[in-house]
Amino acid sequence: MQMWLKFTQFSGLIILLCGLLIGCTQPSEPSPTPEQRVDVESGAFMFDHTCAPCHGRSGQGIPNLGKDLTSSQFVQQLNDEELVDFIIEGRSVNDPANTTGIAMPPKGDNPALSPAQIRDVVAYLRTFP
Repeated sequence: MQMWLKFTQFSGLIILLCGLLIGCTQPSEPSPTPEQRVDVESGAFMFDHTCAPCHGRSGQGIPNLGKDLTSSQFVQQLNDEELVDFIIEGRSVNDPANTTGIAMPPKGDNPALSPAQIRDVVAYLRTFP
């Protein structure tokens, strides 16, 4: 009987220690959902086919078409989601914030672009020097 009591106490102590150990560990960062994962290579491809006709293959801009994105304060001051929203919405010629007088079509005039693909483009933009 005394042996059973010691075994029960020992088991309880082990369970308590395991609980404390589990409770004291920091949770790991949650894995990104499929919508949050970005693919810079895919972004480069999408940029090349959608954005480059106006912004140039290297993002350096094309006069009277699209601004230089490599040193754009506008791009740098927005976080990724704000930039995604901007690309989705575009900017009309009449927008007071439009400094070029040139429209930025929604989704770069590629309505097939998904939000995930636009996030990829933004990830690619963040690689510009």
